[in-house]
Amino acid sequence: MRNQRLEGGRYDRNPGRDKHPVVTWQQHAAAPKKYPFVTVASDLQLRGLKVPYGARLYLEAFPAVTFRLFDTGGHFFGAGKVYHGFPRWESGKSYKKGAGVNDGGTLYRAIVALVGSRTAPSQDVRWSAEPRPYVEPFDIAASSPELPGVQRLGLSGTRTRYWVDFDDVIDYPAWLAVKPPSVA
Repeated sequence: MRNQRLEGGRYDRNPGRDKHPVVTWQQHAAAPKKYPFVTVASDLQLRGLKVPYGARLYLEAFPAVTFRLFDTGGHFFGAGKVYHGFPRWESGKSYKKGAGVNDGGTLYRAIVALVGSRTAPSQDVRWSAEPRPYVEPFDIAASSPELPGVQRLGLSGTRTRYWVDFDDVIDYPAWLAVKPPSVA
């Protein structure tokens, strides 16, 4: 059940009225003319810059694939943002020395072992704020590998450099949009 909550929806974060279905890796690979990109979810801001809807994303590990930042999700922004390896801090939970946590969007490491820590890391000298930046998370749209006959893509956990082309921004292709039913 937990994994189902983590799955993205069928539609992207389109700020307009039409619904824009996400384009999966498999769709793009099967029909690149019809599906000219793969939808990727990310933060609304990357390295302090607002990410425009439809910006081009380059992943060094996949140079031949066109990625577009058309989507986002609750795991990518706000106090509940997910940083890999940094779960959200919980009051009363015990932490080992060196344990990393996310508290309100700031990353902390425990300087000493903490038994039943109740003081927030920002208020407790036994925690130190992480000085180094972390890679922003991305989620590449793909069909679920749990379906019969669908192979795992091998993308999860792939380390790669990325860059966002803030000048290469497109509108979602009209032929892919789902028109809302007309009201009579």
